[in-house]
Amino acid sequence: MNVESLLKELRDDAGQLWQSPLYFVPIRHHSPACAYALKRLLDEIKPRTILIEGPWDCQRLIPLLQHADTRPPVALLTQKGQGEALYSAYFPLCEYSPEWVALRAAESIGAETRFIDLPYGERPAPDVEERVQSLMAERYFQHSQYLKAIAARLGCRDHDEGWDRLFEQRTL
Repeated sequence: MNVESLLKELRDDAGQLWQSPLYFVPIRHHSPACAYALKRLLDEIKPRTILIEGPWDCQRLIPLLQHADTRPPVALLTQKGQGEALYSAYFPLCEYSPEWVALRAAESIGAETRFIDLPYGERPAPDVEERVQSLMAERYFQHSQYLKAIAARLGCRDHDEGWDRLFEQRTL
């Protein structure tokens, strides 16, 4: 399946999605606090469909990830060849990854589960001039004046310490 056919499929499914409540849950990868909060939310709302950030070309691996014998840590490995070079990317899942929690919750409540990220092979190779860069990269957090102000107000050294205080170390 290529990107165009995936987009068509998602557009066709969009009408059904908008007829039901839609929840968007931003997460921080490998965050125990996010994983815990997500598990509680999924247990409460019991969605029919769960969309997970992960390469959509690994869709066929979801049943293996949800299998009772699969135990974290596990990772998806995707590769892209370009000329003589081979580029690889890992999508690691540990017990406290929100993505792992979503996969397991989906299995237990019978929700349809899909990965919705571009496949690694569709992304530009590292040596391509016009690289797609995520605004979610840590370097943007490190230079955010807003996050620096929040950290200072909390008495924290940086955004990571602020995150830990606000989310990871709080009592639930």
